Order: sequence, then structure tokens, then C-alpha cells
Amino acid sequence: MKNSWVIVGLFAFLVHVAPAFCEDVTIGAIFPLSGKAAYIGEACQNGITMAIDSLPEADRSRIHVMYEDDQLVPKNTVSAFQKLAASGKVNAVLTLSSATSKAIAPLADARRIPVLAIASDPAIVKNKKYVFNLWVTPETQVQLMLERLKSLGIKKIARIYSEHDAILAYVEAFDRLNSGDFSIVLDDPYSTESRDFKPFLTKLKQRSDVDAIFAEVFFGQAGLFAKQARDLGITLPLFNIESFEDPNELKASEGALAGNWYIQADDPQADFLSAYQAKFPDKSYYSSANCYDAIGLLAKASSEGSSTSPEGLRDYLASVKDYRGALGTFSATGDNRYSLPATVKLVTESGFQKLDNQG
Repeated sequence: MKNSWVIVGLFAFLVHVAPAFCEDVTIGAIFPLSGKAAYIGEACQNGITMAIDSLPEADRSRIHVMYEDDQLVPKNTVSAFQKLAASGKVNAVLTLSSATSKAIAPLADARRIPVLAIASDPAIVKNKKYVFNLWVTPETQVQLMLERLKSLGIKKIARIYSEHDAILAYVEAFDRLNSGDFSIVLDDPYSTESRDFKPFLTKLKQRSDVDAIFAEVFFGQAGLFAKQARDLGITLPLFNIESFEDPNELKASEGALAGNWYIQADDPQADFLSAYQAKFPDKSYYSSANCYDAIGLLAKASSEGSSTSPEGLRDYLASVKDYRGALGTFSATGDNRYSLPATVKLVTESGFQKLDNQG
């Protein structure tokens, strides 16, 4: 009988202190911390800081982050990943953007290092076991775009797009989901390095059968495109997925982007957004909630599963159900992606505004 009470007492003790036995987790964060996309990397760093601060003390002391700057250049991302992997210290990696995430996806799978990519291109996770996309899917964004186009009575579209992995995923999803309601009457690809869009705009100016312009150009191009269109006297409405939402683009457009709409990942939860803006006033929150939730997911995976093994982390990330975080409540969708929502936003002269009821 005495031994029985000892066993019961030991079990109760282990249950009570179990979190203290959880292993440390080291996360490699490969972000653009310099260059034209540094504001996104900074926002993600801010989200990570908030996430770690919000963890229970036992978890907070065992979560470590190693940062690498890739300037959003895929070859730099590969070098950074190889450096982190060679250190033997990292349990998981976070990346930003489709092109950079896609560059390391096969390496991560080969080395069995779980990756949470804050990226949309489904090719990143296709046939991968250890790579996950923690961003709203192109299908979700494009479906919302099609609904809005239909509500606005738009039928004929001129499309210009940059040859970037994420953008090509949006273009492919648009063409696949368009059931014949919309005609692409002018369709030109451009390099992400292009800064002169006059060839496309000159052809567009000669047409009279266009209702709107699908300006799916990359960051660093959207504002210039809008300005060049206005300078040529083109007043057709513009629409886009994501890249309109950048203060630098609005500034570069000299006001030409204002009044146009775009599709974006839905805003973070109000309590997260309020806390973020109080802690980091006047800073972009673009993708910060994704990085916040990435840390939460990895902390929970290693705590609940009591395992930091590649398989343990992978299995948790693949089976997430009704996770409540800064992005809202979401679940794994069975294809290494998650059920995150999209929304419609409007560019204003002073910033970016979510449209209530998608109006």
C-alpha cells in the first residue's frame, strides 16, 4: 500500500512539472532584414518577439530564434538554410515569400527539417513531408477576387503580371477558377526587375473593350505601374492581390494607387493588432501575425508532443485542428496548408482600408 501511494505521488509530481521537461526548440528565421523588403522581415521579427513574450515562462525560456538575412533573394536563402542546417542546432525554419521558400523546400525535405513558409505558392509544399505554407491559399484569394469582379460587373480584363512564383500561382488559380465569366483580352508577363511598363500601357490605350486592369506586378513595381498608367491618361480601375499594400508603393505611385482595390490575407485578430500597434507604432504588420502563430504552433508542438524530433513537429503541424491564434481559428487542410481567410481592401490616400462586407 505504501508503495502504491509513492507511485501515485510520483505520477502527480511528473504531471505537475512535465512542462519543465520539454526540450528546447531552436528556430531558424530566414527573413529579408535588409534591402527593399526589409519592412516585411522587420514585421515578422516583431511578431516573433510578441509571440515569445506571450508564452508561459517555462516555454519562453526554451524557445530560441536564430536570424539570417536573405534580402528576399533565393540564392541567399539557400546559403542561409545550409548554414543553419550545418550548425546542427535548428529544429525548424521559418521563411518569407514564395520564391525563397521554394528554393529551400527540397533541401528541407531531404534533411528532414520542418519549414513553415509564410508563402502562398502551392508548389512549395507539393509532394513534401516537412514543408508547410502558413499563408492564405491562392485559391481562397482568387475566389474572393472573382466574386468581387462579378459584383462590380467587370467582364473584360487586361492583365499584366510579374514572373514571380507567388504571382504565377495567382495567375494559374485565376485561369483555373474562372468559369468563363471574365475574358482576358490583353495578357503580358514582365520580369520582376522591369520598371518600364509603357509597352503594355501603349497597347492598352489603343483598346476600347477593357473594363479593368489586373495589375499583378511585384513589390517595387505596383506604384510605378499605377503612376505610368495615370501619366498616359489611363483611368481604368486597377485590382491586384497583395502587392498594393505597401506604403512604399503608395508613395511611388504619387497617389495613383488610391481608390483601387486588392485582395489580401485577412487582418489579424483585433486584440493582436491593437497590441502590435501599441508596441510597434507606425510599423508594418504585414505577415507579423503569421510569424506570431508560427512560433505558437512550434511551441505547442514541442510541448504537447514532448518531442522536438522532425517527425514529431511535422506530425503536429500536419494535424492542427481549430488552432486559435493571431490569425483567428484555423486548421490544417490535409495538403500542408491551412484554412486561412482572405479579405478585400481599398488603397486610400493615407493607407489601406478593409472593406466592410466586401463593399
